[in-house]
Amino acid sequence: MIIAKNKAAHNSGEKLIKPAAFEMARILFGPDAVTKLKDIPLSNDSISRRISELSSDILKQLIERINKSKCRISIQLDESTDISNVCQLVSYVRFVDDENIIDEFLFCLEMDGHTRGEDIFNIFDNFMKTNKIQWDKVGSICTDGAPAMIGHQSGLVTRIKDLVPDIVTRHCALHKYALCSKTMCSSLRETLNTIVKVINYIRSRPLNHRIFQTLCEDGCNTCDGIQGQLRIYLSPLL
Repeated sequence: MIIAKNKAAHNSGEKLIKPAAFEMARILFGPDAVTKLKDIPLSNDSISRRISELSSDILKQLIERINKSKCRISIQLDESTDISNVCQLVSYVRFVDDENIIDEFLFCLEMDGHTRGEDIFNIFDNFMKTNKIQWDKVGSICTDGAPAMIGHQSGLVTRIKDLVPDIVTRHCALHKYALCSKTMCSSLRETLNTIVKVINYIRSRPLNHRIFQTLCEDGCNTCDGIQGQLRIYLSPLL
C-alpha cells in the first residue's frame, strides 16, 4: 500500500524497503528477527499482484457505495492520449454517501482502435454492466465539447440520452475557459502572451531562475504586508 501511495517502482520493495527493514531488525532485535523478515515476499511480481488486488478491492467497495446511495450519481468523462500514444478513457464519479457528497476516481480504461462516440459508449456501457450499475442511476454527465462526446447522431451523450432521457448534461468548465481564452480581446491576449514570455524566460535557464528567486526573496523581506500574496502568485515560478 505504501509503495502504491507513493507511486514508487514495484521493485523498490525488494531493493530498498526489505534491505532497510533487515538492517533495522538486526540492530533492534538481533539476527533472529532478520530471518523472520526474509519470509515476507516483496518481489516485483508480488508487489504488482498485490497492487492489482488492492485496486480491485477499492473499486468493489466504491461500486457498493454507489449502488447503496439513495440519490442518482454524476459522471465526468474525458478521453485523452498519453505520451506513449495510448488512448485512455478516464472517469470520475460524484455521489451522496449518507449525508456527504463524495468525489472519487472511477476508472481509467485503455481504448484500442477508434475513439468515436460509439466506441466510448461501448466501453462505458460494458463497465456499467460488469459492475452492475443501472443506467437510471446516472443523473448527470459532464464532458468536453468534442464531437465524439456531444455529437447529435452518435455522440456519447446522445447514446446515453437514449437510455436515460432525463439525464442532465454539462460542459466541462475548464474546457469552456480554454475556449474563451482563444477568443479573448486583443488587450487580454497581449497581456497573456507577455506573461507566457516572462515565465518561459525565467524557466529557460537556471541562472535566470536563481536571479528571480533572489529578487522575490528580497521583495518579500522589504514588503511585509504582501508576503503571502507574493508567494501565492509567484509560486509557479519558484
